[in-house]
Amino acid sequence: MELKQIGVIHSPYKTSVPCQTCRSDLVAEIEVFKEYEGGLKDIEGFSHLIVLYWLHKSKGYSLLVRTPWDTEPHGLFTTRSPHRPNPIGISVVRLIERRGNILRVEGIDAIDGTPLIDIKQYVPEFGEKEREEVKIGWLEGKIKTPKHKDNSNNQTKKIPKWDKGIFPPYFHILYAHINYFALPSPPLNSE
Repeated sequence: MELKQIGVIHSPYKTSVPCQTCRSDLVAEIEVFKEYEGGLKDIEGFSHLIVLYWLHKSKGYSLLVRTPWDTEPHGLFTTRSPHRPNPIGISVVRLIERRGNILRVEGIDAIDGTPLIDIKQYVPEFGEKEREEVKIGWLEGKIKTPKHKDNSNNQTKKIPKWDKGIFPPYFHILYAHINYFALPSPPLNSE
């Protein structure tokens, strides 16, 4: 299997990403390499994008992870820990503007210099059926209603639950990303 880097993320986060960057109104730039710029045709018509990137600073992983949401360890694949066998990051971002091969976006949770591996348009209607069927496992009751900055009057306001229409069915999990602490695997015996 081979992945191709198609660009690089220029982020205000230089060494680490604070928890809940998807609430942030900080702007990052996604530079798509010139040879892939043609793939950006018509992207300006989309308000939100799904961005996939390689978590290049991730080192090692543990199959049990402790998160900021719970004191109990959980299986790696039920978390958003960046420390994974294949450290792929995903963010749903708001597209502010396109300038040639540069996309200005809000809400990405990647550090400066992160390799870009793909961009997809986000279309809420593609997930309508799943929206009603979503269960969030051990996160149930642990995630507070997200807030976002209303730039019109510089106030913070609540977003009602997960029904605003711009969030994919899995967006509550995207909100839970980052700052996880890997735990060593427990002993196999119960002694």
